[in-house]
Amino acid sequence: IWPEVTDPAKFVYEDVAIAAYLLTLWEDERHHLNVTRKQSFVDLGCGNGLLVHILSQEGHPGYGIDLKRRKIWEMYGPSTVLKETAIVPLEHLAFADTDWLIGNHSDELTPWIPLLAARYQNETERCSPFTCSPLLDVQVVLPDTVFCVALLLL
Repeated sequence: IWPEVTDPAKFVYEDVAIAAYLLTLWEDERHHLNVTRKQSFVDLGCGNGLLVHILSQEGHPGYGIDLKRRKIWEMYGPSTVLKETAIVPLEHLAFADTDWLIGNHSDELTPWIPLLAARYQNETERCSPFTCSPLLDVQVVLPDTVFCVALLLL
């Protein structure tokens, strides 16, 4: 039962596809780096929390943050960590131990995610490619590091 007013067909398929992409990418990354520890993440603007739930169920430590709590959050159980809070990009300093910042539905935070990741260049070296919309479209690839660089193309 989908307790939200949003169309489940759009959000469920989209989040499952993004989770499949990230899980495959992360498995390849672990293989390439010869490590077994699963990547940690924070999903900024997590919305219904389904992406967080899937990644958590696959063993990746992480949590989601959204400005508004959703009804469906109660259905996931305690292993899916979802937080209702605001993020002030220039003040928020909580991602130092996070491998990936994800901004799939981050709305106003989207241009800030690469900058938040850059603040932790030595610790948090990656942000999700989903943070780069067609208007924020430059991706810089460095050895063993992927950064999304936000450039507003007007």
